[in-house]
Amino acid sequence: MFSACDDEKKPHEIAPASPSEIASALGMDAAALGGTLVDPEKPAGDLAADLASFTTVEACMKQRTASLDPLVGDAVDAIGYDTFLRDACRVLEAAKSKDAKKCELIDASALRTRCRAVTAMVAGDADGCPLRAPSKPELGRDATCVAAALRSPAMCAGAQARDRASCEALVSHDEKKCSGIPLDDLRAPCARDARRFRAALPGSAAIASVPAAKGTLTIHGDGRADPPQTTADLAADVGSGVVVVLDGKSTRVTFGRPNEVSPATPHVAQPLERAHLGLAISTAEGKPADVTAASLSVPGALQSACTAPSCGVTVKLGKLEPKRGGAFEVTVDGSLGGYRIHADVTTFVRDVVQSK
Repeated sequence: MFSACDDEKKPHEIAPASPSEIASALGMDAAALGGTLVDPEKPAGDLAADLASFTTVEACMKQRTASLDPLVGDAVDAIGYDTFLRDACRVLEAAKSKDAKKCELIDASALRTRCRAVTAMVAGDADGCPLRAPSKPELGRDATCVAAALRSPAMCAGAQARDRASCEALVSHDEKKCSGIPLDDLRAPCARDARRFRAALPGSAAIASVPAAKGTLTIHGDGRADPPQTTADLAADVGSGVVVVLDGKSTRVTFGRPNEVSPATPHVAQPLERAHLGLAISTAEGKPADVTAASLSVPGALQSACTAPSCGVTVKLGKLEPKRGGAFEVTVDGSLGGYRIHADVTTFVRDVVQSK
């Protein structure tokens, strides 16, 4: 009897149910319980070799059709992209001839943009890199494309933090730089591009270094209490540099996100967020710089924004070198959203865009 009681107190060893058994009990597809399925890593190949062997679009298509997996062919037919192979070969045609106009013949907009970027990188033409948003020149061109076209790892500082390692691996031909990327879906493409473009991006860096990016913001109450933190690091706003837009006789510079905070739709910044400053300025030769838009985000307070001519914020330019890799220095003072602010910013020019 005591032995039986002891047996009851011991945990029963039960084999874990398989995903198919669980799915059957729940009336689900077993694939839904097997974790996220992703495509295997695509072969990198050698872009330089592909360019060297390219002759015509027709020959390129014939060569790829011979090795096309029927299952992949079924999928291409299913999505209705009948010109997929032709358009893929158009990328090689444009890059080999260093003529981005040939990219315009590509049907899919995403591949068309990729074609422009590849062509610009291979040709070493930073001006040919596609804009991040054609309607917003202040956002500049794709930073990785610009850095690769200039063969300049230093210009990878213009990429967003999550893309910086991939940019450096691509431009410096160093696949090891991808190893620190925590996400598989970013690390694998990083390594693939570093291998694929290694021989296609020859030459030395056009820009060896850029000014270090740093910024500090001081915030005090102006008719209201001081925030819990009266100083803030502006690295998140200026760390990727600034874009200079040449618009006729005026020069425009933007950092942060001054135009994405609307006074009409106020939003309270989360207490755990860091303070942010966004600024858009315009200047012309022989004239002082004017603030055209500004925004301020203070943790736990309503976000504030203003546009000219009602902005109570002024700036004093220290340096503005309108060239990629040039220096930008500015001092900001004024009142916004019930706070007195002062900021000192030193950063670099990541791109220069001619406004149409």
